[in-house]
Amino acid sequence: MLALAIAGFAPLYWTQAVGPELTRAFGLTTAQSASLLTATSLGLVLAAPAAGLALQRFGARRTIGAGLAGLAAVSLAMALARDYPSLLLTRFVQGALTPLVLSTLLCLIPGGPRSRAALAMSATYVTGTILGGVGGRLLPALLMTRFGWQGAGLALALLEAVGTGLALMTVPGCVAGGGVRSRSAALCRTRASSALLTVYGGGLALLFSQTAVFTYIAYRLGAAPFGWSTASLGWLYLVFLPGVVIVRTVRPLALATGFAPLLTAAVALSWLGLLATLASVAVLVVAGLTLFSTSVFFAQALLAHRLSTVASPAQRELATGRYLSCYYLGGCVGAVAPAAAWRAHGWLGCLAVVLAAQAVVALGVMLGRGRGRTRHAAPARNRESCQ
Repeated sequence: MLALAIAGFAPLYWTQAVGPELTRAFGLTTAQSASLLTATSLGLVLAAPAAGLALQRFGARRTIGAGLAGLAAVSLAMALARDYPSLLLTRFVQGALTPLVLSTLLCLIPGGPRSRAALAMSATYVTGTILGGVGGRLLPALLMTRFGWQGAGLALALLEAVGTGLALMTVPGCVAGGGVRSRSAALCRTRASSALLTVYGGGLALLFSQTAVFTYIAYRLGAAPFGWSTASLGWLYLVFLPGVVIVRTVRPLALATGFAPLLTAAVALSWLGLLATLASVAVLVVAGLTLFSTSVFFAQALLAHRLSTVASPAQRELATGRYLSCYYLGGCVGAVAPAAAWRAHGWLGCLAVVLAAQAVVALGVMLGRGRGRTRHAAPARNRESCQ
C-alpha cells in the first residue's frame, strides 16, 4: 500500500515545485500558474464520487491499475505540452484519475471496530500520502536543474508506470462487499451514516486548514522580519516528515483511548502549533508548523480508520469517494477563503478564518447528526445491536 499511495499522491502537488519554471517557459501569470493546482483539485472533487462506482463495477485491481496507468499517460502528455490550455487540461484529468487510486487504497483498509489491521493500514496510507506529497515537490525540483521541467514530468510518468505494475501484482481483484440482510441492518446503516458525517466534515476541515496555513505562511515568511527566499520556502515542506513517524502511534493510542478523545487531542495540538506561528522568531514558526502538520496527519490517519469501521460493506466504495470529494473540496476552498482576511489583518486574520471554518464544519456535523437521529428514531423494542 505504501508504494501505491506514494505513486498516486505524488502528482497532486507537482506544479508547486516546477511552477516558476512553467511560468517562465509559457509566459504564465501568477494566477495562471496557481490555476494548475486548482484544476487538479477541482478534477479530483468532481470525479471522486464516481470512483466509488468504478470500484463497485470493476473491482479493486482493475480500478487502481486503470488509475495509475492513466496517470502515467497523462504525466507523459503533460511533459509534451506546448501551451497553457494543454497544461490546464492535463492537470484537470490528472485530478480526475487520482480518486481511482486513493479510493481503492481506502477501501482496502479492513473494516471492523478497533481492528488492529485497519489501524496499521490507515497509518500506512497516510504515510504514503506524506511521502508522496514531499516527494512530488522535492523530486521534480531536484531533477529540473539538470533535465528541465519536461524531465521531471517524465520521471513522474515512470513512477506511476511502476506503480501500475505493482498494483496489478499485489492488489486483490475486489474488496469486501455485501448486501443488507437483516432488519437491524437498516438501523446499523443509519448509525453509520451519522458517524460518516464526522468523517466527511473532518476531512473537509483538515485539508481546508492545511491548505490555508501552508498557502499563506509562505507570504508571512517571505516578508519582514523573516525575508525567506523562494528556495528556502521550498524546503519548508520537510516539516511534513515527522508525521511519517507519529502516525505509526495511531494504532496503540486508538486501541487504548478510542476515536473521539484522540481526534480532540489532535485538534488541540494543531492549534498549539498554530499559536506558535504568531511568533517573530523563525525557529518557533517552523516548530509550530511541524506540530500543526504532524497533528493534521495524525487526525487524517484517524479519519481513514474511522471510515473503514463505520461504513458498511455495501456503502464503503461510495463512502470513500464522498470522503475524498469533501476532503479536496476543503483544499480548494482553503486556498482562496482567507485571501481577504490576509489582506486586511495578515497572518492573524488567516488563522481566524481557519478557526471559523472549523467551527462551522463542527456545527454542521452536530446539526446533521442530530437531525439524522431524530428522523430515524425507532422504538426501543425494535432496536437491535450493531457494531
